[in-house]
Amino acid sequence: MSKTIIINQATLDPEYDAINKAAHDTWGSYKHDDVKILHYYGKYNKYLQLTDKFPMLPADGECLLVDNDLILGAYDTNYPVDHPVRIGHNNSLVKYNYGGTEHKIDDARGEKFIMALEYCLNNFEFDFIQRISCTSYVDVAKMMVYLDTLPKTKVYNGAKNMYNYEYYFITGHNVLMSRDTVETLVKHKKEYLAIAYPEDLATGRLLIHDLEYTDFSKQVGADTFVGVSSNLDELSLSDSPSIYLYRTRLAYPKTFYHLHKLING
Repeated sequence: MSKTIIINQATLDPEYDAINKAAHDTWGSYKHDDVKILHYYGKYNKYLQLTDKFPMLPADGECLLVDNDLILGAYDTNYPVDHPVRIGHNNSLVKYNYGGTEHKIDDARGEKFIMALEYCLNNFEFDFIQRISCTSYVDVAKMMVYLDTLPKTKVYNGAKNMYNYEYYFITGHNVLMSRDTVETLVKHKKEYLAIAYPEDLATGRLLIHDLEYTDFSKQVGADTFVGVSSNLDELSLSDSPSIYLYRTRLAYPKTFYHLHKLING
């Protein structure tokens, strides 16, 4: 059976406290020797202040694991925005100036992401990393069955997307990578953090376009997630063998508890 780490991009924003708790209480409570679940946060909130959510904090640039919460010595979300620059067909916010320094919009989350990946490489054995956002529920048992059908190298898969008819990438709420793909991204972290795109787009730009490490057309085409309604009466489980992620999009914790009941009885 494939060894897998699920890394959940959580946030210190109080608006998400309830959904973070729901993740810990429901799918995050799953126990299996071949699955590790980490909820990761930066230690600085969007106001550039240290969090008071954890009794201990790592030094800048370092990591601290407390139970299954991984606290990173980095910013939790985007830096405050001043003088934004917008580009592309959809007028996407790409970069801005703060404190005399130019940042791309997802500098903070990109740093969080790459630090979490590097921590996993340095501390755990695994075949895959499944990265999700905090608004996604994971049917972990079903995930494990599905991942055993995949190759264990050059996997960069999930919610497929394309930017400006130019760059393919996997949308950040559902990114599956094999260990070698994670190693490649971490090895090139300087190049990754220098790309002036949001973190998920920067990942695809680096892996598919710049390094030509993966061939997007050869990635497994099956959908692995489905969006779900916040209306509990409309919730149902997917019959597809490849669907193991349910994305609420909104911070709606009751959806997590209801899904958990449907899956586990």
